[in-house]
Amino acid sequence: MGNFLSLDAYVAFVFVVPGYIITSFRAHFITDQRLDGPDYFVRLLTLSALNFPLSGWVIYLVMNSNTDLKIRALAWGFVLLAAPAIIGFASGITSKAGWLRKIYGWFGLSPHPRDSHCLGLSVLHDIW
Repeated sequence: MGNFLSLDAYVAFVFVVPGYIITSFRAHFITDQRLDGPDYFVRLLTLSALNFPLSGWVIYLVMNSNTDLKIRALAWGFVLLAAPAIIGFASGITSKAGWLRKIYGWFGLSPHPRDSHCLGLSVLHDIW
């Protein structure tokens, strides 16, 4: 096992912590979605990967400007801590209100039951 300053620690912090924060904030609104083992780790990685496109504009602005170290640290703090909290909060509220299910309905999609082996969505029967 390496020390805290190893590359593994940085990778874990950048690619797991934002997903954990998103999941934690979302869990305040949505219950019974706790996964175990590898499924939970994949969910954390997926949510962390979602964080970067949504907050990538902050990274781009900071990296392409001549800002001092304190501003860069605040920007990375926003990207790794605050943005995931905002994403998790927004995801929890929209899921609780059923907005995502309504959007699926507009496109003619319906969520599958949890035990399905598909990707999570199916086209309505009359389309097939």
